[in-house]
Parts: sequence; C-alpha cells; structure tokens
Amino acid sequence: VNTFWDLGRNDHNSIWFHQFIAGEHRFIKFYQSRFEDLAHYVRQLQKFAGEFGYIYGHHYLPHDAEQENLERNESRVDRLVELGIPLEKIIVVPRTDSLLADIEICRSTLPLVWIDQGGCDEGIQALDNYSWRWNEAQGCWMNDVAHNPFSHGADAFRTFVMGWGLATDGSYKRRKSRSAMGS
Repeated sequence: VNTFWDLGRNDHNSIWFHQFIAGEHRFIKFYQSRFEDLAHYVRQLQKFAGEFGYIYGHHYLPHDAEQENLERNESRVDRLVELGIPLEKIIVVPRTDSLLADIEICRSTLPLVWIDQGGCDEGIQALDNYSWRWNEAQGCWMNDVAHNPFSHGADAFRTFVMGWGLATDGSYKRRKSRSAMGS
C-alpha cells in the first residue's frame, strides 16, 4: 500500500491509500484530520496496518515536506523518519510549474483509477467539491483554487498523479535528511 499526502496541521492533512495491482491504480482508503501532529498520522498508518494488514510501499509527500521547521530545525521528512518511517520509503514530489496543467492531468487520470466508495467517501467528496475560488466583489471565478476542507484531499490526489513512478523510474534523487546524517 502506497500513501499520497497533503500536509497540514491547522488545515486538513489528507492521505490516500493506494495499491497498484495488475496495472490498475486502486484507492482503498482515505484518511483526513486536522489539528494533529505527524505522530498522529504515523499511529493511523500503524493502526490501518494492524486492522487491514497493510504492508507499506512508498509514502509520497508534497514538495513542502522538506521545508525546515524554524523551531526544531528539521523538516517533516526528518520528523517522519524520527517517528519510524524509513527514509528510503519516503518520496518528496517536486513542485510543478502549472497548477492548471496539474488539474487537467488529474481530470484525465480519474477515469483510469478505481476508488473504493466506502473506504474513500471523504476523498471522493474532496474530488467532487474541488473548485476555483469565487470572487464575490468581482462576480467571477479566479484563477486559483478555493482553499477549503475539500482542497486538501484533492491536493493529496494530485500528489499521486504528479508523483507516481518517481520511486521506480530511477529519476528521483532524495536529499540527505538530518536524521540520516546523524545530526
């Protein structure tokens, strides 16, 4: 089971759980919460592994996962490693050049995936309700996404679309985390 994340604490932190079986992308679970630290999400991963027998492949994180926290001088990647996720299982998906292009790629990918309705109900709602921001004063849609509870689940799905294959095609080069360097 691979995971695809959108990171947040005050905002929602969203995770899609994915399997690639016989050439098919299957999303089997979606989890989202807010006001929780990374330890909470690692406990959820462990809980799902115990309940459902998940054996984890890679954990795909958005580009900002390598930004360092000013207080602890560590990134979220460093913290996840500290919490027990092996560094070699973490893939940080680079920032892309165009949100509009990303959205179009996601739209074209959706018909090619299988999503479990029961396990991913909240994630499906996020995808269904992902939208542009409405500007009331100008009476028009803006060229950026509405930042709301739905945007995080959709952004985690975008992490899948932009990141799938980085672990297997040999093009991904991870920076050394502070944890791996022993500092």
